[in-house]
Amino acid sequence: MIGPLLGSLATYFGPSGPGFVAAGLCALNALSAWRWLPESNRREGAAEHPRRPVSQAVIEVLTHPMAPVSALIWIYTVGMLAFMGMNGVLALYLGAAYGVTERTIGWLYSYVGGVGLVMRAVLLGPFVRRFGEIGVTRLGSLSLVLGLALMPVPAMFHLARPAQLFLLALAALFVPVGTALLFPATTALVSRRSIKGETGQTMGVQQSFGSVARLVGPVCAGWIFETDIRYPFWAAAALMLGTSFLTSRLRQDAPPTVEGKEEIAQAEVT
Repeated sequence: MIGPLLGSLATYFGPSGPGFVAAGLCALNALSAWRWLPESNRREGAAEHPRRPVSQAVIEVLTHPMAPVSALIWIYTVGMLAFMGMNGVLALYLGAAYGVTERTIGWLYSYVGGVGLVMRAVLLGPFVRRFGEIGVTRLGSLSLVLGLALMPVPAMFHLARPAQLFLLALAALFVPVGTALLFPATTALVSRRSIKGETGQTMGVQQSFGSVARLVGPVCAGWIFETDIRYPFWAAAALMLGTSFLTSRLRQDAPPTVEGKEEIAQAEVT
C-alpha cells in the first residue's frame, strides 16, 4: 500500500528517483534476511520420502495439468498472468484515458493496496472459514474476472470526470479483492496437497510458473495495448474466465501420498 506512494514521491528527485528508492529497499531486505532469517530443517521428511528432481516436478505439472496439485499451480499461474498483464499497461491506460501522471498514479495503486491489506488482514480468515479454501479460490477468480472486465468501462461513457473516477474505483475494487482471495487460498492448498518432504519444492515450482507469468503477462498486454487500450483488460478477464473450468474441478480431499500421486498420474494416462 505504501510502495506506490513512495514511488510517486520519489519522482520529485528525478526520473531515476523511484529506481534508487526501490533498490535501497531491496538491499535492506537482503541484509535483513541475511541477519534474521534462519534456515529451515533441510532433513525433515527426507529419510521417509526422498525428494524428486525439480525437473520431474515441473514436467509433471506440464504433462498432468488436471492432477490436484498441477491444477492449483495452473490456476495460480493464469491468475498471475492476467493480473500482471493488467499491471503492465495500467499506468499507460490511466494516462491515456484519465490524464494520470507519475505523480498522481501512486494514489490509485495505494487504494488498491489498501483494499488488499484489509482483505488479507481482516476478511480472508472469515471467508476461508465460511466458504473453505476451494470456495475462496472460486470467489477470487470470479472477482478478478469482474474487475478486469469492468475497468475500461467507465471511460467509455461521457460522464463528468469525478463520476468516471468513482466508477473506476468501484471496478478496480474487485481486483485486489480477487487477488487477496485467489493467491493465498491457492498457495495454501498447494502446500497442503504436496507430498510430505516436497512442500518447499512444490511451492518453488508454483513460484517458478508464476515468475514466467510475470514475464509473459506484461509483454503480451503491451502488444495488445497497441491495438486498443481496452483490450488487455478484456483479454485478461477472458483468461481468468477460463480458470473457472479448473476451479470447478477442485475437490476437498486429503493431502496426497507418493503412492496416491502415482495412482492419480496412472489414472490420467489411462
